[in-house]
Amino acid sequence: MRTAATRGARRLAASSRSRTPAPASALCRPLAQAAAQPNPPAVDHESIELFDRSWSGVGMLGERPEGDGALEEMAKVIGKARFQNSELEMMKKGMEQLLQIKNVGKKNAELLAKAGCRSPEALVEKLEEVGVLDCDEKAVAYLKNDVKIKREDYAMSIIREARRERERRRQRATRKITMCVEGNISVGKTTFLEQVCTSSPELEGQVQVVPEPIGQWQDLPDGHHNLLDMFYKDPMTYGYMFQNYVFCTRVEQEQGKTPAAGRLPLRLLERSVFSDMKVFVRAGKNEGYLTDMQKDVYLSCVAPIIKSLPSLQPDAFVYLKAPPKTCHERLVQRQREEEVGVGLDYL
Repeated sequence: MRTAATRGARRLAASSRSRTPAPASALCRPLAQAAAQPNPPAVDHESIELFDRSWSGVGMLGERPEGDGALEEMAKVIGKARFQNSELEMMKKGMEQLLQIKNVGKKNAELLAKAGCRSPEALVEKLEEVGVLDCDEKAVAYLKNDVKIKREDYAMSIIREARRERERRRQRATRKITMCVEGNISVGKTTFLEQVCTSSPELEGQVQVVPEPIGQWQDLPDGHHNLLDMFYKDPMTYGYMFQNYVFCTRVEQEQGKTPAAGRLPLRLLERSVFSDMKVFVRAGKNEGYLTDMQKDVYLSCVAPIIKSLPSLQPDAFVYLKAPPKTCHERLVQRQREEEVGVGLDYL
C-alpha cells in the first residue's frame, strides 16, 4: 500500500515533467500534511529526491535539514515560507488596488498601508471600525489627521472608493448561487438532492432545494386533471399542452418562493427551463408529437420570460449520468403510476 507521502511524491514527479514547474506550495502540501500527523508515515528515496527539488525551488530557506525527521522538518519550513509568500502577494495585490483609486499615488498608498488599510476592503473595515465611513467631515478629518493624507480632495476620493467597495462587498455577500441538477428520468436526481442536504453539516440551513413540481402536473388545481399521465398515454394530443404547463409551473415556483428561502445562499434546482427547451421540446419535435410551429411558438413564448427572470438561469449545472438500462430499472422500482408505459427506448 502506498503511503500518503509516496502518493504525494508521485504527483510531484508528474508535475515536474511538465514544462512549467509546479509551485512549491503544491509540491509540499502532501508531505506537509503527512508531517502534521502524530506518527508520520515512512518515506522512500523518491520522495526525498523530489522534496529536495521543492526545497531548492523556494529559495532563501537556509541549510537543508539532515538525519531522522529531516523530510518532515523540511515540509514544515517550506509550508511556513509559502504562507509568508502568499501574505506578501496579497499585500502587493492590495497596494495595486489602492493605486487605482483616483488621487492615490505611491506615497498615499504607503500611508494607507501603514495605517492598516492595505487594500480597499481593509480600508472599508478601518473606516467602519473608527465610525466615520458615512460622514464626509469625520472621514476627511480621520484621513488627514490620523493617516496623514494632506489634501482634502484626495481624502474624498479615498472615501468615495471605500463606499463603492462596501457596496460591492454587500452585493457579494447577498448573491445567491443557483445550481441545476440535470439527468435522465429516474437517474437519481431527487435522491442526490436529499443526500447533498443531509450529508454535510456545513450545508445545514444554507440550501434551498427546488424539486420538480410533479405534484402540480399530476393534479391541476382547476379540474384536477393528471396532465403527466395524459401526456405519457397520448403525447400527440397533449405534448404541446404539457410542455407549456411545465414551464408555467417552473415560473410559478420561482415567483412563489418564500422570503426565507430567498435569503439562503445556495439554491439547487431539480431540472430547469433549459432541459425543457433543449431536451424535452427537442425530443418532442424529433418524435413527431410536436410540430415545427408548436416548437417555434413555445420557444418564442418562453424566451422573453426567461430573459425577464434571471433567477431562472442557473450559474452551473450538475449532470447525473447513468446507462438508460439502469434508469429504466430504477423507474420500474419507484412504481410511479404514470410511468408504467415508459419504455427503455424513450430513456
